[in-house]
Amino acid sequence: MTKPCRALGFAAIVLASMSIMGAGTARAIADPSSAAVGARDGTNINGVMRVCADPDDLPFSHAGTPAQGIYADVAELVASRLEMQPEYYWWLSVAQKKALRNTLLAGNCDAYFALPPSAATRQISISKPFMTVSYAIVADRGFAYQSLTSLRDKRVAVQFGTPPQILLAQAEGIKTFTVRTSKEGLESLSHGDVDVAFLWGPEAGYLNAQRFNSQWQVTPVKGEGLQTEIGIAVRAEDQDLLQKLNTALDDLKPQIEGVSRKYAMPAGAPVQTALNDSGAAAAELAKPTQFETTSETKVAADDASQHAATAAPTTAPSAAPAPPAPTLSVEEARSFFNNHCSHCHAPNAQSPIQERDLRRLSKRYKDKWRDVATTTIKKGRTELGMPTWEDILTDQDIQNVLVFLETIQKN
Repeated sequence: MTKPCRALGFAAIVLASMSIMGAGTARAIADPSSAAVGARDGTNINGVMRVCADPDDLPFSHAGTPAQGIYADVAELVASRLEMQPEYYWWLSVAQKKALRNTLLAGNCDAYFALPPSAATRQISISKPFMTVSYAIVADRGFAYQSLTSLRDKRVAVQFGTPPQILLAQAEGIKTFTVRTSKEGLESLSHGDVDVAFLWGPEAGYLNAQRFNSQWQVTPVKGEGLQTEIGIAVRAEDQDLLQKLNTALDDLKPQIEGVSRKYAMPAGAPVQTALNDSGAAAAELAKPTQFETTSETKVAADDASQHAATAAPTTAPSAAPAPPAPTLSVEEARSFFNNHCSHCHAPNAQSPIQERDLRRLSKRYKDKWRDVATTTIKKGRTELGMPTWEDILTDQDIQNVLVFLETIQKN
């Protein structure tokens, strides 16, 4: 994963089905030999709670600055309630399994204030949640966000490789502009390049307060892949510590809410955000808009197909018709691809995510790659985040996409 994505933090990367906490070479900041040896309940004879934390992940945690982050502040509150002192084991992480293996599971620390319930395994238990984090809609104050229909005909900045990007790729009538970070999204708003930004809420709220004088309204959202709760991870055998943490979290709810306000976490009731919020919303999103560049072509093709089907006599099945010939030049096809597909596959299909890098289709599927690509574009692979495009792109459009993909294959 590239560096700009690390600000998404543990929870957002889990929501996006990516590696936890971003990029950089994983390394321990603290010397493992300096960490106190923990007892089975996650404490030690010196009354120290050893906390796993990322040294460079504001607003969640940060080493060596007064603003130590949400998770560190909550850890301080919990440790104080348990009459202990927090001691941090700092670790820059590249992947969930590696991060946990080298911190919590290695015994270098005992409590990880960063994980959602979905991170629980046979080796790891998660406390009751102490906060909820989500993506958020960022816009001018007074903008009434109610559903995806509120974004219709808006220019929307969306973070690359996130659930919002996949969601907006399936919502018609919303013109998206891909950004790498929340900071880049807020700067796009500030420069007037976009009207709205759909960003990782904790970072957007924090940067909005710290760098943009709370200029923007930050509205939290909920929906599939858009929101999760956060708890404290411990080793599965440390059930005594888990019980103590759960009790402390119950007692500290008002103080933890204060920590959320301190770091400008998006506040208020989250707005349900999905393609099928309601029948009316779905119907509204289905209407043609100025952004649907192929709508007239598709309507004409559908009308012709229906007329032909009605007029044709009943005969034995014939061979499948050949796909239409492409109509665009290579350069025009590249531009078409970037306008329709780069939000997920990166400009020119050069995604840093291996599964989305389309330059190796011929290597993976040999001489069948064009058929595989055509079927995937039409039918989608929703379990992997690929939406269905057959109701949006015509067969002609798909052939034009293949014209471009043909030029970039790496055998």
